[in-house]
Amino acid sequence: MSHGAIVEAARREDLAGATVYRGIEGYGASSRIHRRHLLTSADLPIMVCIIDDDAKINAFHPTLEHMVSEGLIAISDVQVIRYTHRASDSES
Repeated sequence: MSHGAIVEAARREDLAGATVYRGIEGYGASSRIHRRHLLTSADLPIMVCIIDDDAKINAFHPTLEHMVSEGLIAISDVQVIRYTHRASDSES
């Protein structure tokens, strides 16, 4: 499943936010190093960070389990200092 599909699923579930990060190098359970090669960069590590409160993350977890066939799913606590968005011209 693609990272884009995960972001879209999180958006459909009205989670507060999702961001995709592409790593420059890394390895996981297979211990195989993933890094950019001269001709291709398709094998680079990717992390999708989804932010919301515990209840909404826990409710989304089964969806994520279904979508992620390979990789790591981790949950960690964060302290949100500020969460705002810029109003568009049509909202003012």
